[in-house]
Amino acid sequence: MVDIDNLSDERINDSLNDRLNDRINDRINDSLNDRINQDFSNLDKQILDKIKMNKYITIDELAKALKMSSSTINRHLKTLTTINATTRVGSKKNSYWKVNS
Repeated sequence: MVDIDNLSDERINDSLNDRLNDRINDRINDSLNDRINQDFSNLDKQILDKIKMNKYITIDELAKALKMSSSTINRHLKTLTTINATTRVGSKKNSYWKVNS
């Protein structure tokens, strides 16, 4: 025999979970989409240009060439990687940057 009270509680819980998940996903997706859709910053463009010229360039070399700190370059590269504008290919010692089109 099916417990009608339990069944309706499950449906209510499922509905509430769906609504909560939708709100969370919307906030995450909106944030990511805003970053993806916004134009690259000038520094982002410069980083991508340097990588296109030398796919083996290091963060320290980028920092020196662009007169920025390594942590700034690293932060921008993490963002560029997160939005799939760049990819690091290979092992830690023998790797290079790939600019995704």
